[in-house]
Amino acid sequence: MHGVQAQNYHIMTPAVGKDWALAWGCNAYVKELPYANAAYHYNFKPGESGKLTLEFWITPFDYAGCEGPRRAVESVLSENKLIGLAWAILDYDDANSEKHAFWNLSRQHTMALPFSVLDQELDLALERRFGRPQHPRQRQVFGVGMRHITEGRLDWPELDLSALPDGGASVPVGLRAQLKSALAEFIEEGLLRQGPDTFDAVGFDQVASDHGQKFVDFENLVAEEIAKHGLTGEAIDQAVRGTDFGDIRPAVVEALGRIGMTHDEFMQRITPGELMSFMDDLPTRYVTNVMRSAKHRQTQQQWEPNDFIDILALPVAAVYCEVVITEKQWVHRLRQGKVAQRYNTILLNDVADLVDVLVRASAS
Repeated sequence: MHGVQAQNYHIMTPAVGKDWALAWGCNAYVKELPYANAAYHYNFKPGESGKLTLEFWITPFDYAGCEGPRRAVESVLSENKLIGLAWAILDYDDANSEKHAFWNLSRQHTMALPFSVLDQELDLALERRFGRPQHPRQRQVFGVGMRHITEGRLDWPELDLSALPDGGASVPVGLRAQLKSALAEFIEEGLLRQGPDTFDAVGFDQVASDHGQKFVDFENLVAEEIAKHGLTGEAIDQAVRGTDFGDIRPAVVEALGRIGMTHDEFMQRITPGELMSFMDDLPTRYVTNVMRSAKHRQTQQQWEPNDFIDILALPVAAVYCEVVITEKQWVHRLRQGKVAQRYNTILLNDVADLVDVLVRASAS
């Protein structure tokens, strides 16, 4: 239930004719005295630009239930105590526009997409099987910002100081690094502010890029073939991995080229059973296919576009994160596929369970 273990405050800036904050959940008392208060100073009307100074304080709770403050348990803070704190700002230049920036303390930490991690996983799998390549490609799974998550897929402008009288030679190294960082943040902010009108103007067809529906259409075709051939149990797993091998073929061909082997040569040297083992040796593809196979077994559940988002995002997290919190259905299916044991990942479906995990981690 929202706000019971970790409180969530939506603070209005400024708050005119309304409460200073919205407490997300059933425990509205956490934003009221004696637990919280706020004060503003500003010289503009809502919707106008200007400077606003906000000072507020809140009371952290280990437990802030719906029963009211009588049963609430305030957190006991002490020096060097570890707490979790997130801070985010929705920045509107125009209150009537869909364009806005979302700023947070994490500086938009992101996680690589499955296909960008796949290159590294393919090289490592081939190295284990054939002893090469000698230098597998390395991919940083965690990084900062859109530039990390879109690596190799977008052309980002570089810092150009050639317009300066000396071509930028006099700019100190430290200042140059700060300018490059500022430029990257400026470009990222600009991209995040763009709404659908801008994408339409540059020719981006949002309808044609409906990946979620295309994913559903593909999985429905797979389901039809499974039903047509009366596949069950392990045969479904093999069919799913077979379709996935076809899906990642371009990346496989590129990886094989790095070790001087063609796709045909690879297929001649490997048995069907070894091909299944090879697919399972690609961590994010293993998790992907565990999720897909489980869904295909549940024929009463229809494929939905939202499944595309889950199957795109969860595999990287399930392999490379220590703790993953997701929907109960996926936790159940990932545990059935022994993902937790295989990658030493703690799988949770309730954020409240994270408290015990963090307590145990801090004690170890």
